[in-house]
Amino acid sequence: SPSILCSRKASRQRGGSSAMAWASSRRRSRCSRAISAVAAALGDRFDWTGDVERGQIPGLLAGANLGWCVFQPTPLRVHAAPLKLLEYLAAGLPVLAVPGSEAGDMVQTGRAGLLVAADPMAVRAALVAVQADDAGHAAMSAAAVQVAAAHDWHAIMAREAALLAGLRRTRAGTQPLVPEAAE
Repeated sequence: SPSILCSRKASRQRGGSSAMAWASSRRRSRCSRAISAVAAALGDRFDWTGDVERGQIPGLLAGANLGWCVFQPTPLRVHAAPLKLLEYLAAGLPVLAVPGSEAGDMVQTGRAGLLVAADPMAVRAALVAVQADDAGHAAMSAAAVQVAAAHDWHAIMAREAALLAGLRRTRAGTQPLVPEAAE
């Protein structure tokens, strides 16, 4: 079962809280230390639900206002864009991600969150910054939905189909190798 760290949007709307969603079932001890440091720094603005059933995740994400995709980059993980990243983005959650990773590249390119080092104090500073900037949060949230839509399987397959059609026409000698971008 994944674990979720979050609090409710309503708290933020009343001027009190930030919220974050975090889902993982691996390396819990290392992550728990980092989460404990963040939670201690931010007090009652966060709820740690512990393990939850997968069916509860959409409701918890709907109640959060920030996704966490922070991990220590390694050669294996640099090219990782976990499914949870797209789930956060599709839920309209700005995401904290590590620079120099595929997840970080998606967040930075799409302006759908903030890049942050895999360090508890850096995460804390980013959380405080998001908490203090309602307009920035709204812009990142809107961008998150757009980034997720661009990575929707239907959109990806439409782009791939356009690429293949362009290649087929190129072989027939009717069009240049690179097709126009499908919108």
